[in-house]
Amino acid sequence: AFYQMVMKGHVKKDTEGRKEDEIRLVAWHEAGHAVAAKLLTNRSVPKVSILPSTSGAGGVTFITPDKMGLHSKKDLINDIKINYAGHIGEYLLLGDEELITTGASSDIKQATQSIRAMIESYGMTDTFGLLNLKEFEYVDSKLIMEEAQRISKEIYQETLDLLAQNKHLIQAVAEALIEKETIDEEELDRILQLNK
Repeated sequence: AFYQMVMKGHVKKDTEGRKEDEIRLVAWHEAGHAVAAKLLTNRSVPKVSILPSTSGAGGVTFITPDKMGLHSKKDLINDIKINYAGHIGEYLLLGDEELITTGASSDIKQATQSIRAMIESYGMTDTFGLLNLKEFEYVDSKLIMEEAQRISKEIYQETLDLLAQNKHLIQAVAEALIEKETIDEEELDRILQLNK
């Protein structure tokens, strides 16, 4: 129920014993990650699977990281959007925030780390400007939290708007995952092309 930047671990053999509702939910979650990555970036998505991985997650989406070590503010924001896209995939299926699962917890952790780095280390916020806040003996943590909440809500809303407009793509990918359990990039691209 998270997306991995590099391939690690193995995918377990099958989805036997899992409830139909859970499989559908995982499929929409992973489809959210995959569709967001394709809509927002030029990065490769070699594999999307709803098979449990050895990490214990409900499914996995492999996204090839950019080769260059430098990342723009836009790159970081797109990564956060891809993180949020699994949660949003679940929301678009269920239509109720109260029913979203804990499957997005590692996604949220990753997004939080990125937002914090944007504020504290990279000087990528309007509120604090080009400052590395770690250089100061004291910075009001309430101000950092307020800025993090503002950035998070803004990015989440932009991602929700994008994916809600493209719900048909998420549904098409999710249906393929329910049927085949795992799809490669060629199949993903074909589904997205057919359902444009």
